[in-house]
Amino acid sequence: MADALASLSFQVLVIGSRSSGKSSFVRAAWNESSDHAAGEESADGVQIRKVTSLYSTFSTVVDFLEMPAEDRYVPLLPHFGGS
Repeated sequence: MADALASLSFQVLVIGSRSSGKSSFVRAAWNESSDHAAGEESADGVQIRKVTSLYSTFSTVVDFLEMPAEDRYVPLLPHFGGS
């Protein structure tokens, strides 16, 4: 009988001002991953990248949400902290 695949999925919110290294941080995780999910999404200053990794019978899926530190995004922050 084949082993069942265990998985872990979560989101990481990366917030910072312009040129603070948000994209460098996300790219480092993207480049270190053994597998990548297809595509990136970007809209209105928010970028989402999915990083997947598979090791033996364990898989991880991380959604990196990159967001600029602007006042218009402040109302969204409680939704990420409470989920």
